[in-house]
Amino acid sequence: LYTEYKYGYEAFQNRLVQFAQSYFNEDNYIRYPIFDPPPGYLFGTVEYEKAALVLHMLRRLLGDDDFFSAIVDYVNEFSYSNASTDELQEHFENYYGDLDWFFEQWIYQAGHPEYLWTWYAVPDSEHFALNITISQVQDNAPIFTMPITFEVEFPGHDTTFVLWNFQQTQSYTFYFDDEPVQVYFDPQNDLLKEVEFYVGVDSEEILPASFSLYQNYPNPFNSSTDFKFVLDGKGLAELEIYDITGRLVKTLFSGVVKAGIYNITWDGTDNDDNHVSSGTYIYRLRTNYNSVARKMSLIK
Repeated sequence: LYTEYKYGYEAFQNRLVQFAQSYFNEDNYIRYPIFDPPPGYLFGTVEYEKAALVLHMLRRLLGDDDFFSAIVDYVNEFSYSNASTDELQEHFENYYGDLDWFFEQWIYQAGHPEYLWTWYAVPDSEHFALNITISQVQDNAPIFTMPITFEVEFPGHDTTFVLWNFQQTQSYTFYFDDEPVQVYFDPQNDLLKEVEFYVGVDSEEILPASFSLYQNYPNPFNSSTDFKFVLDGKGLAELEIYDITGRLVKTLFSGVVKAGIYNITWDGTDNDDNHVSSGTYIYRLRTNYNSVARKMSLIK
């Protein structure tokens, strides 16, 4: 809070990222709940960095007015005396209502959510249906109940909404007049989480001959790689490359084409013609009625 007050919102966001990374580094080799640190970890990143991030999530849940009012009430009652976690929870509940679910998963249990998610949009009568699927894939941790903010980008404008996620796998459908061009998961980085984006299917199953996207060759590749795909009719087709966070890296092709077999080469650059770094990338072929994707690896 001091960083936000003294240095501004951008510095505050950078501080959140630093805290999260410190916690993740420790969590890689030891995992424990905030309320019960093992010997030698009383001053570990769970008690400090993770706990600070949990308070930040609580702030976003309540909103600034109610969050700071609850903090002021808590300080006024317990300044220069002892207080318990239950008493802190009670003060927040005076403004929000029941918070057992929040404190149970973030204070009394260990770990954090690890999200695997995807989205796609298809025409539906006079609208576009946006489908979002979220899976929680963490081990040694509960399934978390949390509100997740999404930002949807359209040509010329965008919109933001919140989804409540509370199951291991959940799917959601929304309808818009315009076609979504990009969807962002937790754009303000309010959640303590790990998140990975996947596009379409990731399978070696044989696809119908009328619509096929082949594995790129070579794979892994160093300087360039080729994509082969088959279309069964005339229409709009797009071949795009994403990184594993879901960020669009390169639009290799977008246009109206006839039925046929196509080959396109990627030289490892992004939309600004900058060479991208080594890593795993996802390439997606999309038409008005089909969408399929595969993974590939760039090694330098």
